[in-house]
Amino acid sequence: MEADLAKKHPELEVALLSIDAVGHDGGLPDLAKVGDLPCLQDTAKDDVWGSWGAEWRDVYVLNAENEVTAVYNLTTYSLDDPKNYATLEALLIAAAK
Repeated sequence: MEADLAKKHPELEVALLSIDAVGHDGGLPDLAKVGDLPCLQDTAKDDVWGSWGAEWRDVYVLNAENEVTAVYNLTTYSLDDPKNYATLEALLIAAAK
């Protein structure tokens, strides 16, 4: 999606990354094999997931001020559905403007 946005809207600065929950780091080598999405490992000390109230496969959309503008869950709204893909894309575009 990041590449699609860069092609369609080169004027926007959209960066995607993932945050892996504490205790789920065993799959990180597999993640690296299937894509190039940067992944940060959460720690018990930082507890990013807990402080944000994150659920598995949540996408947090932030604006330029690092304020959350939307939360979109990819389990509920699979990106295999073009409508869901377009919705998330629109959320990212709106946050980047």
